[in-house]
Amino acid sequence: MNEPRTSRPTTLAQRLAVMTQVHLPGTVGRILKQNRDIEAIAPYFKRAGLVRSYPIPVPFTLKVAGIVTNVATRPVWGGLLYASAAVRVDLTIENSAIKTTGEDSACEIDDIDYEDQSKRFQLIGIRQAYEMAAAAIRSGDRPDLILMDCPLVLNRSMVPMGDPADSPGYRRAYEEAIEGITRFWNEHQAALFPWNPQGVIVASLASERFGAIIFAAQQDLRTVEGRKHLLATEEVDDQQVQNLVESQTAIASVGARRFLQGILEKQTRTVAFRMNVKAPRMEPAVVAANGVIGLHVRAVDQNAPQLVQIIGDGPGWTRTRLDRLAGEISALTISSGKHSIPIPLLLASQATASVPSFVDAYRSDVEDHIRRRQLETDWLSGIEEFHPENE
Repeated sequence: MNEPRTSRPTTLAQRLAVMTQVHLPGTVGRILKQNRDIEAIAPYFKRAGLVRSYPIPVPFTLKVAGIVTNVATRPVWGGLLYASAAVRVDLTIENSAIKTTGEDSACEIDDIDYEDQSKRFQLIGIRQAYEMAAAAIRSGDRPDLILMDCPLVLNRSMVPMGDPADSPGYRRAYEEAIEGITRFWNEHQAALFPWNPQGVIVASLASERFGAIIFAAQQDLRTVEGRKHLLATEEVDDQQVQNLVESQTAIASVGARRFLQGILEKQTRTVAFRMNVKAPRMEPAVVAANGVIGLHVRAVDQNAPQLVQIIGDGPGWTRTRLDRLAGEISALTISSGKHSIPIPLLLASQATASVPSFVDAYRSDVEDHIRRRQLETDWLSGIEEFHPENE
């Protein structure tokens, strides 16, 4: 009598090999279709002025400060030890020759519990970045451009929710960040562009809201309501925009990053759009009321598009001034892969690389003192001399 056949076990590697062969044609076909859709749509964006090229300044002369934030954490006794730092590196470019002219930093190191710790660290970093920006403006050698690696304002997801008694640490960090942002723009507005035509430009290169330009393209740009989030000084061609109305399905089928990667070539940018129109509840409200502008910039083909965020509105932010800003950022960017960043941010990032090692050393000392209880002994030594019974 024949034994019943049993299925042979399949290893993970065998299953993955089979699945790769099964799904390969579909994946390739889907990506190729999306690329064809992008190629069909891209000319409409260029003709309408939603995507445009910009020049690289030659020779290049500029004073720029790059501000980078970093945080490192280590678990200890049911909580976290953390070190948060912001580093500013100042550069001077004269006739395309670059030299470092200064460095400054802010940091804090402490323990924290697990309550909203991710957002809390973001808030601490933003506050510290603004401290560095304020110090740069107060310095005797004021920069022409300040680049930050964090958002200039906060979106509503950062607002503490629930009972005021909950998450006191996070609420305190939020209030301190709001106070720091508000104080910076109130105290230094007269020295900043666009209020001062010769003032310092503060720009953020943050990796968020990559879908904003897609949202803009999906509106009915033939109407006043549909165009209100586009900067009027960009002079978008309303007649050419009408061709985009028939492209909504293709735009919706392509992811935000792939869409931007497809429509932006080297030394091109998107039209500037008002980020606070789509998300009007940005905080601090008094700063967001001045206008929050975003545009995507792609320096070279090897680099991914970067989202540039600035504060203000027209008529100060003209098409020419935005082109110049995009050109300056591109001139500062090193072409070394899709994660390339402008040189001042790269140098500041390298300076923050030591933060994790300091947290490691701090945790070692903390754990050692906790085990030995030496600090507690030192604090309590001689306390009996002050006890009422001994008086």
